[in-house]
Amino acid sequence: MIQSPPEEIYPRGFTHRIAALLLALPLIAGVIVFRGLLGPFWARTAVGTILLALVLFWWWEAIHSVAIHREGVVLRSGSRRREVLWDSIREIRYRATGIQAGGALGHFFGLLLARLIEWIAGRSGKTSVVDEKTISIRCVLRGDGTPLLTITSATRGAGEAVRKILERVNPRLTKEFLEHVRSSGTVEFGPLALTSDTIGRGGRILRFAEIASCGLASGDFFVKKQGAWLNAIRVPAGRIPNVFVLLNLLRQLGAPGLTGTDLASATSRR
Repeated sequence: MIQSPPEEIYPRGFTHRIAALLLALPLIAGVIVFRGLLGPFWARTAVGTILLALVLFWWWEAIHSVAIHREGVVLRSGSRRREVLWDSIREIRYRATGIQAGGALGHFFGLLLARLIEWIAGRSGKTSVVDEKTISIRCVLRGDGTPLLTITSATRGAGEAVRKILERVNPRLTKEFLEHVRSSGTVEFGPLALTSDTIGRGGRILRFAEIASCGLASGDFFVKKQGAWLNAIRVPAGRIPNVFVLLNLLRQLGAPGLTGTDLASATSRR
């Protein structure tokens, strides 16, 4: 069990709470407008129920947090906690998608919400590698014998938290996978198979000498063959377990044209 004090705590952001507030306001306004049809008792009951639900939701969001410790990560929900030790983490899956609002009205309210969140959250003085206010983040940690731990953009500073987790875990995983490549010849990353001088998907295998460029671009992992216009391999980063470990291995094994190895490059804008 993790006993050390937290090095960093990331509480829930205001995204969902402000969205709930913006939803509750027109509901309350509707009740007030139609109070003549509802009657005084039911109008007061409806308004009270909406306000109570809003307060409970804000409280529920406020008691959630992600804490980085010397031994590992802890997800807290009030008095309940789930934890995973750094040395037990075997897999990290990361998916990030740009948030898009539909239509002019959706764009206006989306922009208004982003500005409100930016103003409130910005008072902490913290910045994230990937801005969870405009990017939908989902990072899943799988440890030995522990439940899955999921960090989403609902957490304030989620991008920074994910970066710190990768910095703690990936050097060890990279070393272990590299030793596995050199001893058994092949390691798998979901649909991809990597050897000391090739990478393949299904029946398509490319030697490093054939590669013009590879890496992450707009949320996809790609491999482009020399002289080719289209990518020989293209897989969404979210479908590749330990995708950043894969990129580290490609660098250490000498794959040519490696680019886009950061969190921002793993973000899809579609």
